[in-house]
Amino acid sequence: MTTSSDGQKSHRVRLAVVGIGCGILLLILNTVAVYRTVTSRSAIILLDFHPTLVAGRAVAAGLDPYSDAVAEQTRREMFGENSERIKEAQDSYVYPAYVAYLAVPLSLLPLPWSEAVWLTLLEFLVVAGILLILQIAGWHPHKLALAGILVWSIGFYPVLSGFFLGQITLLVFTLIVFAIWAILKDHDNLAGIALGLTILKPQVVILFLPAVLFWAAINRRWRILLAALLTGLALLALPTIFQPIWIANFLHRLADPSQYTLAPVIEVVLDQCCQPAKPWLLPLTFAAAAGAVIFAWWAALHSAQKADFLWAAGATLIVTMAVAPRMSIINQIILLLPVWLLVRALLGWKWAGGGLILVLLIVWGGGMWYLTTVPPVAGAIPGYIPIHQVITPILPLSLGLAWLFGRKLILRSLKDPSPVIAVIQAG
Repeated sequence: MTTSSDGQKSHRVRLAVVGIGCGILLLILNTVAVYRTVTSRSAIILLDFHPTLVAGRAVAAGLDPYSDAVAEQTRREMFGENSERIKEAQDSYVYPAYVAYLAVPLSLLPLPWSEAVWLTLLEFLVVAGILLILQIAGWHPHKLALAGILVWSIGFYPVLSGFFLGQITLLVFTLIVFAIWAILKDHDNLAGIALGLTILKPQVVILFLPAVLFWAAINRRWRILLAALLTGLALLALPTIFQPIWIANFLHRLADPSQYTLAPVIEVVLDQCCQPAKPWLLPLTFAAAAGAVIFAWWAALHSAQKADFLWAAGATLIVTMAVAPRMSIINQIILLLPVWLLVRALLGWKWAGGGLILVLLIVWGGGMWYLTTVPPVAGAIPGYIPIHQVITPILPLSLGLAWLFGRKLILRSLKDPSPVIAVIQAG
């Protein structure tokens, strides 16, 4: 019996080694392909990621990534020596300093290769995130349906635009999805590490992270809490060792009035629809959003079921996209989680659900791309197409309504008779 068990373990180990080896080979081949077909053919491809690469080179040289000199060097590389944007501050590095330190290995590579490596990582991470969403939903679609899900998701405006820009939000999306999957599978240490890493882009998880950590504390999932806190502290400590005042410099750069500052989606809507009533409607709307998040997590804590936990997580991500500041449409990639959970639920309506799914995917998918052709509106941010100011509310508000009124249907589709959100006793 022991020999048979050892043989099975040895076979699984061999399969794992072969799988890892094939994965690494695929990453290398994809990186070479991206380099030869994309990044080697142009000076700079990933405009949003380039300030991070320059900041990585700066911290490797012992410089402050938020300094005016580093910002000016970034703009010189991006726009050329004679560009009028050289003296502007709009393209400065505005991420936490630990992101620059983590980017140091990439920043030391030749630019085309660093972009190729980063694009390859984003490609694989996004595909992994989508597959994990299907696992979370307990959904095993036909191969053709799976191909359709992947194609739609990758062609989704926030995702494809994120690829073109090299957006870190794509990485944070996968970290969020992985953390949720790990929580449901009781891999608490992995879940905590993933949650801690989500602060690579803090505004995206400004509601989600504290809500999940509060839920973990109430349920005595101490390993999640401890791993998340230790990971977050490690990230904060990394730049502090070399630049003790980086947080002050970071906040100063964020407060710079010349930076792009996007108002919360709900404020954009009120500006367009009911400007006179905005002074009293805006705080009321924020209070309603906070109430929705509190209700969602109260229900999750009360039931201890997978379905309620996932509904609360989805509701929190949707509300974040509606009320958090500095949220461009690119950040809406994190809404792929509630989008596909909703689609999975609508399949229960058969033909009616299928028709509604088709309409939603056309509007959310093709509609966004169509709206990028709309001429600029008065008062638009220079260089920003209207979708970033006017069209951004469409997905979070429509998905939010569907998430609210379809709650019973979503819970039913995710219902598991056993309480998979187990309470783990201390120790």
